Amino acid sequence: MKWAVGAYCFVLFYATFYMRSLILSNVGLFFVLISIPGALSILSMLSGSSTVSLMMFLSMFIIVGIGSDMLFVYTDFWRQSLQYSRSPLERLQFVYVQAGSSTAATTFTTAMSFLANLASALRALREFGFFMGCCVVLAWITVFLAFPPLLVWNERCHRRMRRAVLRLAAFEVAQTHVTRWMRWTGLASV
Repeated sequence: MKWAVGAYCFVLFYATFYMRSLILSNVGLFFVLISIPGALSILSMLSGSSTVSLMMFLSMFIIVGIGSDMLFVYTDFWRQSLQYSRSPLERLQFVYVQAGSSTAATTFTTAMSFLANLASALRALREFGFFMGCCVVLAWITVFLAFPPLLVWNERCHRRMRRAVLRLAAFEVAQTHVTRWMRWTGLASV
């Protein structure tokens, strides 16, 4: 468990550095991790088993790696969309078409490779393969539906914060100049 937490913290740190946003990295990785309880629910409904094997705990390592890759692809296409348009709607459409198709191809081939374990004679391996296949697909669905709108929201927040900081800086500069002028003219003592 200690290694899982350490790996998650490392990925969170790198994702924050790469995306340049603590909100995007935290919420994005939450979107990815939410696939684990979803896949566990599907597995327990279909198999009737409510036990969690040790192999399923490995899913956190695997899904964080696969999911963070998806987040990076969406973030890259969001940045790239600025070359095509300034409109958030057109940029969002660009991201859905480009990143959605790119991540869909890799996601579904990864899911199929996990689901190939259904042919195994070992029950634990079959369950793990089905579980991970569901995790990967659910992570893609969650990231596809929720992460691009989060990118739009994050950019709007950053734009507002930049404006507020610039206004504050401009006010402080103006205030400094007025104070200097008042001292120079002798009005500061009045």
